[in-house]
Amino acid sequence: MAKAKARQPSKPNAPNPHIYARINFLYQSAQLLSYNQVSDTTATTTTTTTTTTTTTTTTHPHPSSHGTGPSSANTSLSRFYLSNARAVAKKSVLRISPAVKRTICKRCDALLIPGATSTHSIVNDSRNGRKPWADVLVVECNGCGAVKRFPVGMETKKKDWKLWSERPDVVISGEAKNNRGDQEQQQKQGTAMEIDTTEGLAPHKAEEPDSKDTVDGTAA
Repeated sequence: MAKAKARQPSKPNAPNPHIYARINFLYQSAQLLSYNQVSDTTATTTTTTTTTTTTTTTTHPHPSSHGTGPSSANTSLSRFYLSNARAVAKKSVLRISPAVKRTICKRCDALLIPGATSTHSIVNDSRNGRKPWADVLVVECNGCGAVKRFPVGMETKKKDWKLWSERPDVVISGEAKNNRGDQEQQQKQGTAMEIDTTEGLAPHKAEEPDSKDTVDGTAA
């Protein structure tokens, strides 16, 4: 009797890995386009040539200042990729990591790069700033002016404060569900193999002759 091979407990896998791969590809493509645009902009702003004989300064404006050119195309394509990534996650009912969501503008879908496409500042509305746990990170998009506020000071007041998706009980419960599903699948495969082996070893009964045939044979 063949025995089912003992399978090692597999690591918990995320459901629909192809959808996560698609979202990851769109996000990385948007990052590449956005950072290339930032590097191109900084390079063109520093290409000012001054001659030693005269005091004239020649500047080369970037094509994006007129709303055309490769830089503006990269910006539009980057926003399009991020918009598609958010649409795929919403349609598939998948949660994007909070660290990734904080880097995307909620209004124009632009990639928020500190000092380039967004402005980051710490605001404390308490009296004279006496409460350090009242610090709020304010992220403003330079393109559309949308503002995001994140309570970063709570980490100083509550040492164990974490986002809901990063809490240990939430992570453990998710891993337990995946392990439970693997165990159920292994049990189903084991029972199916046992049924196949028992059916293969079961003796076949000889077919009994029909009573009418025997009577006809004797009569003949």
